[in-house]
Formats: sequence, structure tokens, C-alpha cells
Amino acid sequence: MIGPIDDKYYCGRKEYGYCDRRSGTCFCNDGYMGESCDQCDPSHFELGGLCYAKQLCPNDCSNAGECDFHSGKCVCRDHREGEDCSLSKCSTYHKFCTHCNDDKCVECEQGWSVMSDAEMGFQCEPCYRFDPRCLNCNATTCTSCVDLLLLSIHRSGRRPQDPPLPIDELNRELSITVPFGSTQEDAFYDAEHYFLVDDDQRPLNESAVECHQGLNADDSIDCAPYNMTSHIMCGNHGTVTFLSPEYAVREDETHIRLTLQRSGGGVGEVSVSYSIYPITAGYEDVTSTAHYTTNQTVVFQNGQIRASFLVTINDDRIMERNETFSVHLSNPTGGARLGTQQRTIVTIIDDDADRTCTSKTRLSQNDTDLGVIVAGTSLQFTLEAVSCNGEPQASGGDMYKAVARRFVATEEMATDTAPLFVGTFSDNGDGTYLGAVNVTTTGYYELDVYHLIAGGLRGSYFTDAFLSEPRLDLVRTDGTVNFTFGTGPVATFARDFVSVRWEGVILPQFSETYTFLLDIDEHARLWIDDELIIDWWTYSPSTTILRADCELSASNAHDIILEYREFTGNAAARLLWSSENTPLSAIPPSRLFYKEKIGTYGFTVHPASVGAHRSLATGRGVHSGIAGKELAFVIAPNDSFGNFRGWPSEMLHGDRHLDHFQANAVLIGGAVNVPVSIFYNETTRTYHGIYTPITSGLYQLNVTVDFGPGSTDTHHIFGSPFTVDIQPGATFAPQSLAHEGYGHCPEVFSVCPGIYHGMAGRNSTFIIDAYDLHRNKRLVGGDEWSVIVSVDDYSDYHYGFVEDHHNGTFTASIMPIRSGLNELQVTLDGTHIRGSPFQMLVTANSDVGSASFVQEGMVVTALGETVARVEVVEEARWNFRDIIAP
Repeated sequence: MIGPIDDKYYCGRKEYGYCDRRSGTCFCNDGYMGESCDQCDPSHFELGGLCYAKQLCPNDCSNAGECDFHSGKCVCRDHREGEDCSLSKCSTYHKFCTHCNDDKCVECEQGWSVMSDAEMGFQCEPCYRFDPRCLNCNATTCTSCVDLLLLSIHRSGRRPQDPPLPIDELNRELSITVPFGSTQEDAFYDAEHYFLVDDDQRPLNESAVECHQGLNADDSIDCAPYNMTSHIMCGNHGTVTFLSPEYAVREDETHIRLTLQRSGGGVGEVSVSYSIYPITAGYEDVTSTAHYTTNQTVVFQNGQIRASFLVTINDDRIMERNETFSVHLSNPTGGARLGTQQRTIVTIIDDDADRTCTSKTRLSQNDTDLGVIVAGTSLQFTLEAVSCNGEPQASGGDMYKAVARRFVATEEMATDTAPLFVGTFSDNGDGTYLGAVNVTTTGYYELDVYHLIAGGLRGSYFTDAFLSEPRLDLVRTDGTVNFTFGTGPVATFARDFVSVRWEGVILPQFSETYTFLLDIDEHARLWIDDELIIDWWTYSPSTTILRADCELSASNAHDIILEYREFTGNAAARLLWSSENTPLSAIPPSRLFYKEKIGTYGFTVHPASVGAHRSLATGRGVHSGIAGKELAFVIAPNDSFGNFRGWPSEMLHGDRHLDHFQANAVLIGGAVNVPVSIFYNETTRTYHGIYTPITSGLYQLNVTVDFGPGSTDTHHIFGSPFTVDIQPGATFAPQSLAHEGYGHCPEVFSVCPGIYHGMAGRNSTFIIDAYDLHRNKRLVGGDEWSVIVSVDDYSDYHYGFVEDHHNGTFTASIMPIRSGLNELQVTLDGTHIRGSPFQMLVTANSDVGSASFVQEGMVVTALGETVARVEVVEEARWNFRDIIAP
């Protein structure tokens, strides 16, 4: 430190800088540096102990001389001349000739070679005639290559002898990042080595191609010539980068194509991988690949300069900010390297502001209760479409679906599967839609109204194989179900033990039978309109294509649900269809719609007027009965759709008397007409019919209904006329008859019924006809009739035998023993048959010699009617003892 000089202190010399006495620190003047400010900085040179600003020499003296920084002039080496030392003294032959003799140039600058020209003689020709990157060559070929771009940077710019950089070199991305102002020496060397390619690959620019995936909606690759490369024989495996650092895509475009390019002329086969990283967009907004693959590796074949692939954009109807995600390259193979532009950012431009927004669309009624309708009539309502920016739509074009489902069942209503009724919509063309649903079953209903959005099915992805809601990973819209996952991820990060449910509607182009096919690995099941048509959920992994036929209508949006699960190994899920007019193909997005619910609305359906053909009569009174017994049946008054008119109980029950049911029973083939009394039961809200037929037989029971007083138009209810089988009642002995038969009468009697006549020791027979109380002939057996013959003076009685013919007729036989007047009793359970007891006249029998014998040693000779005293015991034949006396 020196000083003070003019009250100041200086470091070394006044010109160097001044010194801060408090800290002892020197602050250098411009051009000086160092602790004591006694050194010149790189932009200055030292002369006489002081630093002066350098005067730069032209072209850095072409690396063939020294620069005099004081004067700014070059001091050339011995073999060089010129202001920038760029001229050799052999320049008389060519400006880039470096060595010569008296006759010719024998050596040229690097990048040039001596060529013999018949007219011009020996002179220098550029090596870039073989390839812009050719560093050294001879008269016939290039002998070595160089990275011109980095070599040029190393030399502070292009030299006069250097060839101009071709456009693909000017636009080339480097594999290293060189910070601005870097002094790293290795950053300027030949970091990307170029080499001579084999003869069979030359010229590179004539075989170069660009290839694109997905032009045929599958994973095939289509290639075309690429004429934007200058490589001929110098090349390398290349640096791979994105063609652009940024991309943008409308949300409804479903895909974005990203392009990669590699430098080096496309030498050899290389590959890179890519990955998606959300920024503000989520995995529900973007899928890493197109639907036909999960492969995230891009392969450059030999000679391929560019490659493109598709990333799927999943549309929604949610107005939101534009969303972004990034795509990163990684894992280069085959000698390739990644350039500095190894990442690109994609912006998804939200386009929902002017599109119909489900959450804002509404019914004009502004009420969740749509009221009451009668079965068979249409519930009508108006839908007002509203855009996501809150403005009512002024034009049509949207699609909607309404489904009515009964949700309350009572004892009067069917409790099986609740019926579904699908509504229709008419587009008014002004942003409003007239909806209608015709419901034919009574009950309390919920009407679900859906917005159908074209472009695919809603896919719910789960990280287990059982579609468990707690394991829901993401929900997105898939344009088509045509996935070949391979061993790639199915859900966000999960490859195995995953499941997916796709649901929405399908709108066929033709009304015909379609064949649905599932090409899956491993399990799936498919519903169309709530009908399970393919079920391969619990079986072993499918190895064949599953198929089922289904009738579809072009005017209906058919519900579709596809459930899929994968356990281990390769994964695939493809939903295909075909028909007479549709070739086998994956179902396209234009035929698939996902559903978003607008709202749920309630309404009630009451029964319509009575329908004879749907009203039902039940009870024994409509099929069989017993004569003389009161018969009853119940009429359920139904409307023409089969709805019970007694529902709901709190409404309309007071007008049941308006249902004019009538009935009568007519004996078929007879003249009997039995009136039927019908009355209404307020409690059960049904009609009860009562009648009592007296005569047995087949009756025709007519149950009809008319439509009010004065109406002559009557209709039979369902099943009417009924055939009613009226059987006789229980056998009633006082009405039953005993008659006919044979009583062994003398020949003088022309009629000899067995109930009035008999012969001792002989069977008398007669007929018993069983009748009920009302004189209806019994046509069945089973009665236990008792037949007894007795003589009062001896109190002697004998039982007869009754044969049951099982048709209401019995044959009785009785053997009277005593001649004379006997009493014949015919009873049933102690009750006499009509006319019983009967007076039966029994005549004596002729002698029965073989059955007579002598008692107590007496000898008897049968002499007819005159005997002295005979005691005969006759018991072996009839099992009784009788003494006959004169």
C-alpha cells in the first residue's frame, strides 16, 4: 500500500487500484486483477508494468500466427501470410494449399484434399463433397469424420476453409449441456464421435426414413422416406430428443402425436423409453399410450431418423383450467444418447366452456317430483341443455337417456325384479329436448336422466382383482376397449391383480343381430341391457375368444357393462363386434357413449281403467265344488296392463263400484242356471263372488265386466268362461235307493226284487244307488252300507254282503234263513236308506239232503212235507242251527 497521495491510499501503484485501510482490501481498476491488483485480466495485456485493453486480431490469426494485442495485427508464421495469416505461401495454386513445390500443390488445409484436374492442374478440393462432416479425405473417399458443430465452437467460429453447416447440424440437439460462458475445455471437443459407416449403408440420406405408429389404429408402424438429412457416409448412433419442447392439444381430440428425432444419420438400431409425469393434469386425464398397446419403448430401426407415437387424451365435461403434463425420455440403448431436449411439456386445452355441461343441464320443471300419471300414458318433461359456462344452449345435437325404475313394492305389487322403462327424447333444435317415458306398471318410480357423451366408455380401474371400491385407482374415459397391455401396467402403476369396469351405452348403426366377442387374458363378463350374455369370471383363464349374439336396435342406446380382471402374466382386453353389415372390428368410439347423471326425479303411476282380459279370478269357486255347498271366488280388478286397481289403497278405492263385474253359472247340457252374487270388499279392494249349485255336473262359469250403467259391451275376464266341476255331496241315505235284484220268487211272480223276496238258504240280491242330499247320483264308492235281515219272533238276524263298484252303485246280497216275513234293513252309518226297513217275504227252500243229519240216533226218511218228528241240525253250510218240526 502506498500513500497518502491526495489523501488516498493505493495498492502497489495508483493505476492498479485503491486500498481500503479499514479492511486492507484492494479494489482493482478496470483491466487489473489479483490480491494486489498487479495482474492483467484476460481482456488486457501487460506493457511496461501497466495493463492495456487487447486489440483483437482478425480470425484469431487463423491459428497460424500470433496476435499483437497492442496493434491488433497478426504476426504470421513463416509459411503463412495475409492479414489473418489465412493464406499460405502456396496459395498461388489454391488458397487452401499448405504445401507445394515449384510445380504443384502437394497438401491442402485440413478438410481439403489435392485433386488433379486436367484443365486446372493440381488444386485443393473440399472433403465435404463426400459428407459435410468429413474431416480428412483423399482424392477418392473420406478417410475420417468430425463433429463440425462442436469443432466450430471450439475454434470460436467457422474458419474460411470449413464447410457451411447444413440445416440438420444447425438444428441439432447436443448430448451435453454447455452452460453459457463455460470455460470447460471438454465441452468443446468432439463429444459426439462421428465415424465412417459401412459401404452397404451408404449413402445414408437416400435410405433415411421417418416412421409413425398408429396410422392404422393399431400398433403397426408405417414408414416413409425422409429427405431432411445431410449424412452420406459419416454418422453415429445419434442423440435422441423431442422434436419440440412443447405441445398443445384440445381435450376432445382424444390423442396427441409426439415426435422424436435422432441425429447421426440413423446409424444402427437404437431405442429409448418414455414416461408420463403429471403436472396439473392427472392420470385420469392422460394415458401413456394409445389403446392398442402399453409399450412405452420407441425403437429406431437402422436408417430411421424420426419416430412418432400417440398419447391418449381422456375427455371429460368439466370446465377447468388448461392442464399440463410432461413426457420424459430415458434408457437409451444401442449407443444412442439423450439430448438436452429430452423432456417435453404437453398442454391440454380445455374446450368445455361452450359444450353442454351435465352438472348444469336441468329439467325445466325445477322439481324433483314430476307428479302422477296413469299406467299406459306418457310422462313428459322438458330438458334444458346448458353449457359449462352457464349459458343455455341455442342449438341441439346432444344425446340423452331416461330410465324409470320402480323402487317401492307393496303386498299388492309384484316384488320380483323391478321393471325398467326407457324413455325417448326429441331434439327441438333450440337447446331443449322433449322427454317422454311410457310406464305400464303401477308404483312409485325414480326417473334417472343421463347425458350421453360420445367418445368411449367410462373406465374404473382398481388395484385388486375384485372391483373393490376402496381399491379404486382412477376413473377415465376410454375411447375403445382394445387394449394389449402385455406385461405393462393396467392401472396407474399396477400390472397384476387388477380389475376394470367399463360402462356406458352402445348405439349400433343397424337394427340387427350383433355378435359380441371378447378377446381377453384372463377373465371378463359382459352385460347388454342388464342381461349377462358372456360370463367368464370364475373359470380358468380364457384361451379362446368368447362370443354371444344379441339383438340391437339402431334407435335405442343399449346399456353395456364390461368387467375385466387380470391376475398374473400378460394382459389383454379387446371388445369386438360384427353383424351382417358390420365387419369384425373393435367397437369404435363413435358408437360408444359414457353416461353422466343429470338427476333423479320421482313420480307415481296409478292403474288405468279396468281391463277384462287382465283381471283375474281365483278361488275354488272357479274350478270345482260340492253340490249344495256355497262356492266362492275372488276377482282381482286389474287394468289392461295387469296392474291391481286396488292400489294405492289410500286413493281411488271409492270408485271400485264402477267396475261392473257380473257372473252366472250354467249347467253344461242342462237347463240349470245358478245366479252368482258379486260384492266389493273395501278392505281387500277386491270383488267376491258367491254361488251355490244344487245339481252336480260341469258348469260354465261366466265372469264378465262391462263399462258402466247403460253399457252393453261386456267382456270376459281372463280365463272366463271357467269350467267348474260340481261333484255330488256326501251320500245321503234317505235320498239313496235300493232296488231291483233277484229274490228267488215262485214262477208266478213276474217281478222279483231282492229287497222284497227271498228264499231260505239262498242269496237274494239288490242294487243300491247312492245319492246326495240333493238327489245327485254319487259317482264314487267308499260308502260302507250295512244290510241286515231279521225275524222278530226269534230275534234272529243275519248280515249281508255289499260289493262296491266305485261308481256310486253297490250290489248287495243277503241270505235269509227263516221262511216267512222278514225285515230287511239297509243303512249307512245308522241311517236307513229310502224305504228301509223293507218287508221281505222269504219262502221255504226244498230239502237240503246233503246238509241234513240224524241227531240222537233217530232215523229220518225224507218224505216231503209229512214227517212224524224230525230234528235236523243244519249248520255246516250257513253257519246256523235250525230245528224243523212238523
